Amino acid sequence: MLVDDSGSFGCYRHGSFHLGGEEMGHTPPLQKLLFALAVARELHFGRAASRLNISQPYLSRAIREYEGELGFVLFQRNRRVVEVTKAGQVFLETAKHMLAELDHAYVRSVDAARLTSRQKA
Repeated sequence: MLVDDSGSFGCYRHGSFHLGGEEMGHTPPLQKLLFALAVARELHFGRAASRLNISQPYLSRAIREYEGELGFVLFQRNRRVVEVTKAGQVFLETAKHMLAELDHAYVRSVDAARLTSRQKA
């Protein structure tokens, strides 16, 4: 990913990300990641869409776009079966850990904010 001199996000295919001139790497949109995790959990696009409160065609399109952006297939699917590919297993397992860390960071930050506001009072 390239960030030009103006500080713009460059030309990354699913959106470039940088923070203060520091490249953030190939960071996928969080929503698509959550969609993929729901499909992996349900192993069914219809049930995953229902859980996410979105339409199944929208979910299918979003996953296909995401796979195109990633450059590898997350799911092998036909009309009856959805299976997570080996690449999908590795990627989604790492994603689950990343989201758990994000949740943990949020909880720690909320606790720190509460502690700070108590100390000011």
